[in-house]
Amino acid sequence: MTPIDTLSHILNLLIPGMTAIPSNQASTRFLGRCLGSTPAAPTFIYLAAAVLLAGCSGAHAANVAGNKNPDIVIVVATVPVLADMARNVGGSLVEVHSVVPPGADAHSYQTTPRDSVTISRASMTISNGAGFDDSLIPILQSARPSGATHVVASDGVDNESQNNQIFGGLEADPHFWQDPMLAIHYVQQIRDGLVQVDPGNAARYRSQALDYIAHLQKLDHEIAGLLDQVPSSRRILVTHHQAFSHLGGRYGWETMALAPGDAGSVTPEAILLVSEIVKNAGLPSVFVEPRFRSSALEQVARDAGSRVSPIYAGLGTEANTYVEMMRFNAHSLADNLR
Repeated sequence: MTPIDTLSHILNLLIPGMTAIPSNQASTRFLGRCLGSTPAAPTFIYLAAAVLLAGCSGAHAANVAGNKNPDIVIVVATVPVLADMARNVGGSLVEVHSVVPPGADAHSYQTTPRDSVTISRASMTISNGAGFDDSLIPILQSARPSGATHVVASDGVDNESQNNQIFGGLEADPHFWQDPMLAIHYVQQIRDGLVQVDPGNAARYRSQALDYIAHLQKLDHEIAGLLDQVPSSRRILVTHHQAFSHLGGRYGWETMALAPGDAGSVTPEAILLVSEIVKNAGLPSVFVEPRFRSSALEQVARDAGSRVSPIYAGLGTEANTYVEMMRFNAHSLADNLR
């Protein structure tokens, strides 16, 4: 058996839910690319296999009977914004990972064997729910230990989008965290999950959650003050896709999206109609997420004599935490629309 064959066999055994990797030329090329190696580097291949074995065997020991390691709770969230909230609630008691990296699209992200290994060590997993991260649920279900706790952060939130127009179809908006008051609900869900996983530290989790909630309440007031600087006639947030209806609902803004969801199509009629709205309202700017390039929104801006400015639906380059993201968005709206 070649080194690649050996590692292929080990990966198939170690990574729950992973499609079997055949030991053939295609798998040799695949594993070589993944490991930055070739069949001519057997020492490295075996070392990689040993690291995987050690990590997974340690993970197994840590997760027997709900993770007996008294010093750490391993948490895996689907997306960075949920991971950041978990870090704030868990503090030094948790080690938190996000399946989707910052700046990546949760809808199109392709999971890796390393993601499966990380999930297999988790005592708790967190998803957003409401259809946002459905594509990632199968890997959570197949890879996490049988005794792990799963938290759906949006459970119990009423999914009603206010003051929102979507051109090209209607779709519920699962980005609840764009309203800091709904983000507090997320924090409470995560807190309750950690208490269930690690009841011995329940008081710490509750105290840290209270501190974070107080911070989010202050953030809410800060955002309201910034957005109040925008004239009421310009309190219209125009974006490419629907992700900010809950932000608009919280602060009394109208929101418009050219397309429903992240992958919805944009029609020429929508571009023309939104261009007229932007021009008639005298909006100096429309907004797009840095990870997207929207030629349709750029066309709207050109037609209306407006510009395109940045806004974040999730964590990214200029928004490494939830608080930074929300503060960045509020400043971007205020600076570009007043």
